[in-house]
Amino acid sequence: MAMNSSVCFAATSFFPCLRGSTPKGGWGGRTEEELEYYFVIKVKELKDKEMKGFVICGFVICNSFFRRVMFGVLAGMVMGVAGCSDGGEERLPEGRYALEVTARVEDGSRGLDVKKVWKAGDRIGVKVTSANGESSSGIYRVTDDAGSVEAESAAYWRSVGEGTVTAWYPVDATDISTQEDGNENFDATGLDVLTASTTCDFGEVADLGFTHALARVRVDVMDRDDKLLPVKGMKVSILGKTAVEFREGVMTTGGGTGCIAAHANAWVGLFEALVVPGEIGVRVEVGGKSFIYTPAAGKMPVAGKMNNYTVKLKEVVLAGDKDMSISGSGEVILVGNGVTSGRITFDGDMAVALVNVNIEAYNGTPITVAGGKVTFELFGENRLVAKTTGYSALYNAEGTTVTLRGAGTLVAKGGESGAGIGSGYQGTCGDITISGGVVVAEGGDGSAGIGSGCYYSRCGEILISGGKVTATGGMEAAGIGCGTLLSTCGNITISGGEVKAGTVDGGKEAAAIGNGSGAEAPLVTLSNCVIRVPGDNGAVTGFNGIKAKKVEPDVTNAGELEKKWVTLVIGKLEEI
Repeated sequence: MAMNSSVCFAATSFFPCLRGSTPKGGWGGRTEEELEYYFVIKVKELKDKEMKGFVICGFVICNSFFRRVMFGVLAGMVMGVAGCSDGGEERLPEGRYALEVTARVEDGSRGLDVKKVWKAGDRIGVKVTSANGESSSGIYRVTDDAGSVEAESAAYWRSVGEGTVTAWYPVDATDISTQEDGNENFDATGLDVLTASTTCDFGEVADLGFTHALARVRVDVMDRDDKLLPVKGMKVSILGKTAVEFREGVMTTGGGTGCIAAHANAWVGLFEALVVPGEIGVRVEVGGKSFIYTPAAGKMPVAGKMNNYTVKLKEVVLAGDKDMSISGSGEVILVGNGVTSGRITFDGDMAVALVNVNIEAYNGTPITVAGGKVTFELFGENRLVAKTTGYSALYNAEGTTVTLRGAGTLVAKGGESGAGIGSGYQGTCGDITISGGVVVAEGGDGSAGIGSGCYYSRCGEILISGGKVTATGGMEAAGIGCGTLLSTCGNITISGGEVKAGTVDGGKEAAAIGNGSGAEAPLVTLSNCVIRVPGDNGAVTGFNGIKAKKVEPDVTNAGELEKKWVTLVIGKLEEI
């Protein structure tokens, strides 16, 4: 084979060991086979520099080790270079040349507490595809908070030349379907998905700049008057892909879609979530209703960006410090906003969801039903307090009906001479129905917990068919029924639920259910219920018991109570 003598140089200038010395930095403990590939790499470097060939002008074999290596290697290197071959890249042995990487998280938009820097213990999946198309995958672990990375199980180069490196975090598939948490400092870094891709030459360290593969979504929920609603009592879900997987280093989302429960951030009053970019929907649940919002095609969430959406709910009213009136028919959702003082009046046949409403009214009744039939659905914890003498906490005018139901709680506390639920001083109220929820009603002095207020006050019929009811009358007033001093009420019917009733002072002039001092209820009917009253020294028909013009069945007859499925418990009010 002819060699080009015009490019002749001493092999000893390229391979110092052939002159009897060790390369700068040493041989690094390389085995014979590793040295072979070390020399191959050097020859490739010559080819990259367009060296057409070289002649080994002279050399000295330093020891027996290199004699074994050089006779078998140098001739092949010389022939390969001198012949200017453009053949394929050399195939490297598997598990011999490990890929080294560095990693960082690129700056992205802020919001939900996503990963911004690597922390010790984070595991990163890495794949290198060599120039010959062969690939190798491995797992790399961050060793400290400074972001140093070492191989847990390395990926390996399979040929020399330029390769493509892809990386992903977390290593395994992740479920993003629930991001709901009661803690305002919710940590979403475990749900975050990051990917990276770069190219580098064989033997180089791959510098991986990771970007967020998911989109950040923020949802503001507004009432009909464009007021921002508090997150308490609401739930926001993102309709989209719920699972993220990695296949050969490429992020996929599997085949299913579902609901992603967004995180309620009470600090800023909005909902946040990490979602797969692309088509989504937003569902808001409040007051037993669901509202669906679909962003326009050009406003779908984009990866690595903060994507903001506002959902306006026309049926929702936010409680505040200003009085308001709501009239008409249909459905209304009243959402609480901490402790407020504004009075609210409803007029019409409507269903009203009470969601964490907390009203302390200093100049009247917190909630009034002025006309029609209004059903209050209870959600969360609701509280109504009348701070003014003569007013009840929840009042419905004569000829109207108010119904309480649901799974939430209502605490209603009347002012002096005002019922918890019912009429105020010398007032008249309509019918009261309770079919569910937890209802706690307390009357002021001389006023029933549920029923009429003090002094010539009147109340319509009282019907309890479900829920858990605790009613405490003020001094000398019934827990459920009449206030004092010639006050009256309609018939009292308890046909379900659990009822506990009594008088705040345990006085001797009023019944727990029925009569107040100087006032007589017409009829008390019991069936299919549990009744707890203090009684009068064990006598259920005396004061602090069940007493009216007429009581059905005979509460002193155990057999009659059993026939009507009535359980009667007598004891101290605070104990029963």
